[in-house]
Amino acid sequence: MNKNMCKRIAILSIIIKVLMTSCSSTEDLLYNPDTLTQVEFKVPQNMIKGDEIKTEIYTIHEMECIDSILVILSEKPNAFISVIDCKNDSIIAQFGNLGHAKDEFIDSPKSMYWEKEANGNITLYCQDLIKSVTKVINLTESIKRNKCILINEIKHDYQGIDFQYFHLDKDGNSHICRKFVTFDDPRDNIYYPPSFLIKDKTNRIQTIELYPKIISNDLVGVLYSAYFDILHLSPDKTKFVQAFNCLDLFNIIDVRTHSVNGYIGFNSYDFELFQELETIEEANEKMHLFYQDVCVTNSSIITLKDGRNIREQKEGKKHQFQIYIFDWYGNILSSYFIDRELVQIALDKIIFTEIESLDITEDILFKCACLAKENSKAK
Repeated sequence: MNKNMCKRIAILSIIIKVLMTSCSSTEDLLYNPDTLTQVEFKVPQNMIKGDEIKTEIYTIHEMECIDSILVILSEKPNAFISVIDCKNDSIIAQFGNLGHAKDEFIDSPKSMYWEKEANGNITLYCQDLIKSVTKVINLTESIKRNKCILINEIKHDYQGIDFQYFHLDKDGNSHICRKFVTFDDPRDNIYYPPSFLIKDKTNRIQTIELYPKIISNDLVGVLYSAYFDILHLSPDKTKFVQAFNCLDLFNIIDVRTHSVNGYIGFNSYDFELFQELETIEEANEKMHLFYQDVCVTNSSIITLKDGRNIREQKEGKKHQFQIYIFDWYGNILSSYFIDRELVQIALDKIIFTEIESLDITEDILFKCACLAKENSKAK
């Protein structure tokens, strides 16, 4: 064997070894974004105070502020969808009945998102999870006629409540889909990690394996809590945010390039913690609550954060929630304290020294305004 051949074999051997090592190390990762940036959260300087809005809407699931209206998804069976005028806090429309017709819902709708058309009309998307479809609704006409005006009903490629869909067009030709933790048989104690599936208009599907290896823990509640998240698609449908309830972490996914950028609190724990927890008592002490809700505009990500550990939350410890507003590059634009414990937030308007929003705690709506001590645009 000549020297050149030996060199080729040696080089080839090295390349194969490097590739095998690289693949092996990726498969062993619990979390694998394209970039991960540490975020330093400073104590907010401004306080938001709220006044109660008198309304009869119960068991609210989701809220979205769109221009000057607030759209609410609730469990009211003859009006799953309610619309409030933010200018005078009055209900201007209620529609979406329980039933099997195309313009009805088998269960209360979930996973709401929207877009504004060129003519100014607003299109609302929401899932009927039991039926595994997304309803596409002409919200503008539905408000005018006080009934659900359906544009389309998109059948999901994958059936079941483990899949959450965000369609990128009204015909259902393209979408981004989050698959949650799944299993073949829960008795086997074998689980598969979450992933994202992005389908384009050519019917090509790309999988984003953001979590190559699933957390190993026999405490199933801890396993599910580790991945519990809040998902939102920007109105222009170009960006997507995933914020975690029990991790000080959020991901920004570019729908066009499929890149994933992660942003984690400075010195915060990561997915490794969930593998180390051995008892529920230890989990209650070491696991904290972070992102309670998120809402988005085309320029901003607005987050509602808690900060207590699980034990403190269960004991009802009083705590000042915070709002942090980011741009889509993960930079903090402003931050606020809240004068009460909240469950959800829907943003109406941002003017960096003022914020008007509609928030909910135990199905009581509050309209809030910021008492700004200083311009909070600086990080």
